[in-house]
Amino acid sequence: MTTMALLIIAVVSATAIPQIGFAQTNQPSGMWRLNLAKSQFSPGPPPRSQTLTYETVGQGFRATNEGIDAQGNPTKSVFGVYFYDGKSYPVTGVSDFDASSYVSVMVAPPVISGADPG
Repeated sequence: MTTMALLIIAVVSATAIPQIGFAQTNQPSGMWRLNLAKSQFSPGPPPRSQTLTYETVGQGFRATNEGIDAQGNPTKSVFGVYFYDGKSYPVTGVSDFDASSYVSVMVAPPVISGADPG
């Protein structure tokens, strides 16, 4: 999987997970801009800019990720319109896959712990 695809998945997941428990009643919407000064990328280099926009479309969601990659090329990926029902929905602008599915598995925000691999 490419670094950009992993970054897109991470951004979509990180912003969607706190809202999953509210799936069809309290849908996320808004715009988030990547703050490069507060971000770390490994491996690098980071994109020059990136904006994630969530839209409510009927009872579903659409996530659009637009930006400028490290080489100065424009990027755009669109997830959905999708629902948290386990069905497959279209994804455009991601070279590694063309569809994704979503399910609601939590009613509370996740607890994330790190572990020493040794």
